[in-house]
Amino acid sequence: MAERIVEEIDLVGMTGLEQRKAIESISARRQHMFRFDGQTPLVNVTAFRTSESGDYHLLFLLHHFVADGIGYRLFLEALDAAYNALASGHAVSGPENIQMLSPWLKRLEHYANSEAPAELTYWEGLTTISSIYMSATLHRWLRAFRK
Repeated sequence: MAERIVEEIDLVGMTGLEQRKAIESISARRQHMFRFDGQTPLVNVTAFRTSESGDYHLLFLLHHFVADGIGYRLFLEALDAAYNALASGHAVSGPENIQMLSPWLKRLEHYANSEAPAELTYWEGLTTISSIYMSATLHRWLRAFRK
């Protein structure tokens, strides 16, 4: 069975204050669940149902590996267009939303296949340098502390 993309949490039986506290609590916990382990989803969408008439609060959490500043803006524009279409009784036009994202996705793909591998080597080298520096600093600090 496929994993659900959107988890729905029904808060209809709660007061407004209880709903707000539940949404805040669940949202805070969800923000700390991301793991870059190849198993944990890097996108989490939760729909909090707050009334019998179908009112919802949506929580979209994206790991920073999924969306950078430009990609996130484009995602929000596509989401806004989809919401406005649905709110006005129209179908969501997927191809138009994808076309909005396509140039950026092509640039990211080009970057991933050209410059990124060299930059990865650079950043991995910094991690090693930082570890050596931190170990030396910690060693000096511990030596001074023991005196």
